[in-house]
Amino acid sequence: MNSRVTGFLVEDGSVDWTFSHSEDTDVLLVLNSDADDFDLSVSGNTVFESSEGATSFEVILFDAEAGLNYNLEVSSFWGGGNYQLDVTVPNRETVGLDTDEFLVVYEADVLGDCDGYVEDYEYRYFAIVNWADGYTLKEGEKNSFDQADGNTVVVKYSESESDGSASYKLSGQTTFTVNTETGSITGTDVWSDEYNDEDYSESCSYTETLTGQIVL
Repeated sequence: MNSRVTGFLVEDGSVDWTFSHSEDTDVLLVLNSDADDFDLSVSGNTVFESSEGATSFEVILFDAEAGLNYNLEVSSFWGGGNYQLDVTVPNRETVGLDTDEFLVVYEADVLGDCDGYVEDYEYRYFAIVNWADGYTLKEGEKNSFDQADGNTVVVKYSESESDGSASYKLSGQTTFTVNTETGSITGTDVWSDEYNDEDYSESCSYTETLTGQIVL
């Protein structure tokens, strides 16, 4: 606990450590690197958490039970370079939160339909929200609020790209409401995407039900 690990990771490489503590405790993991895309995960006992954003800044907060071993892994999704992994008690400074930024953990339940193929899955992720300046940071992507009505916020997003005959486009809207007394958050994320090329096309739509909590 309260340690910093530094090193160098080659592209497609990974490195592991074993963490344990003498008491039950909350543990904050923060990965920083100038590499294109490093990911972070922790597993052990009933814990399996991963942070796989589009950058190499990754955050995980988990509950560690006394005397049990947990495997921490830093892996390269794209690129190589130096990295820094902080293992510490939960605090705002290590995450690098500004005065008006808050770290939120979300539990997401997703229902998707891709050309008639239906899937239902759950996952957990962390995001940074700044209500004062009106933006969210999730998986390296910063999106400004499009609308704020009391404690309810709307964030619209879209992207598109093409390469020769292949094209991809995505659009969606996140709506969430925060309880300013408890720090709890509820909302939805509804989006659709479409991929087309000469030999294949796919159209999908998703509805994600969000339950969140401000943790830092």
